[in-house]
Amino acid sequence: INSGALGSSFGIRSTGNAEINSNIISQGFVNLANSNEVTGFIAAGNGLTIGSSAVLNGNVDVIGDVSIGGGTLNGLLTYLSGANISVPNGFNTVAGSPQIPGAPVMPTITDFSGYNTVGQPAITGSQVLTPGQIYGEVDLKGKSTITFDGPGIYVFKSITAAGNNNKFVFGFN
Repeated sequence: INSGALGSSFGIRSTGNAEINSNIISQGFVNLANSNEVTGFIAAGNGLTIGSSAVLNGNVDVIGDVSIGGGTLNGLLTYLSGANISVPNGFNTVAGSPQIPGAPVMPTITDFSGYNTVGQPAITGSQVLTPGQIYGEVDLKGKSTITFDGPGIYVFKSITAAGNNNKFVFGFN
């Protein structure tokens, strides 16, 4: 992940090596596997678990228990007093008042029932899509890139992205 922020009201989990050049904000748990690198800050509202060989380049704020198997922290870990804390020696930690940002307000859900996707061809590989069109099924098997060419409404029957290395590129100009 190259920019922006990851957010969830429930939880965020990685299952393998990841390089995350963004903030991670969860009102729930954050659970990162071994060898994860995070450039931004991490905010977890219900506990934090990180495997070994972590590289954390920002501050970490946690409400709940904290377990980090190993790695480096180039920031400050702030947790609530009374939490169970298990971190490597040398981590800069403080019992205090962790700051967990709230989730953004979501826009009103648009009613798409008036759009008919019947008869639209399936998209099975890399393609540039334009707004204002109605598309059928997107069924990617791997190594495909779908580029959204500008802001607007894109209507699909369904989207399935199986396999590895599928990308969705948002070119909002």
